[in-house]
This record gives sequence, C-alpha cells and structure tokens, in this order.
Amino acid sequence: MWNRFLARNQEAYKLHQEDPANPKPSVSFFSLGKEFTKLRNRGAFPWLKEYSFAVAREPLRRMALACKAFFQGKGHPRFKARGRDHPRFTIPDGVRIKNNHLRVPNVGWVELRRHGGGIPMQQINQSRSLWSLRQASGMLRFVTRLRHPPVPSLPWSLLWTATAAR
Repeated sequence: MWNRFLARNQEAYKLHQEDPANPKPSVSFFSLGKEFTKLRNRGAFPWLKEYSFAVAREPLRRMALACKAFFQGKGHPRFKARGRDHPRFTIPDGVRIKNNHLRVPNVGWVELRRHGGGIPMQQINQSRSLWSLRQASGMLRFVTRLRHPPVPSLPWSLLWTATAAR
C-alpha cells in the first residue's frame, strides 16, 4: 500500500508543479482512507479483505504523516524495498494481551516471551528470523514459538509500512 500510494501522490504532485491548474494531491489520512476503501471494495486486491481493516490501513496513516513532514520541508517519503526495511505491521487498536499471548486481528493468539499490561498500539517487526513486538511506550517484547510469521500470507507490500518521517 505504501509504495502504491506514494507513487500516486508523487505523480499528482508532479502534475500540480507543472501546471498549477491541476489539483494538489490530498494527503490527509481521511482522503487516503477514502481511496483505500474504494480500492478495497473494488476487488482489485482481494487479499485486502482478508485482513483487519485497521491493520491494512495503518500504512496510510504513516503516509499522511510523512507527506505532512515533506510539506514542512523535512524530506521526501521514500519507496520501501526489501533490502532497506524490515517487514512490520501495526495493530492500531483493539490490542489484547492475556496470559503471555497477543491477539493479532484475523490471525489469533500468538505467544509472547515476556508479558505486561496492554496499551493502545503495538507494532510487530521482523529482523532476520525473529519477530518482535514493540509497544507505544517503547518497551520491546519478543514473539516466540511461531512456526510462521504472525501474518504468513500478508502481501509484502502491506507488511512494508514505513516510519512516518525519518
């Protein structure tokens, strides 16, 4: 999703720079979310309906933040590539941690090595063969005993979300 929407926004911005009569791309989370909903409902990417709407849409929240930073002069959002970033996804809401297990929407419970209280947002990252869980508080917890990644068939383009602005 990140690369697709970034390419669309860059093309629209380039057209706007060449001819100011062309509309400037709308990069708010609301407008990106509306486009995502249309894309999801159109059926061009059937895998989008297999996953939690909030998790699949999270890269667009990061895109909106990155574009906002760009327009404030803080650098361009970059395309994501396999060699540059680690796969990750964010669970923006509905996080549940219970008895050393984390509930991943539409996947189920995965076991954690360490356990503590729940908080509003979790990000799951991959580094080599280890999947880790980072909480919004910055504390790191490791996901263990996984025979496969938390979302094994999640398309690569969705897993590669980006940090908002580096």
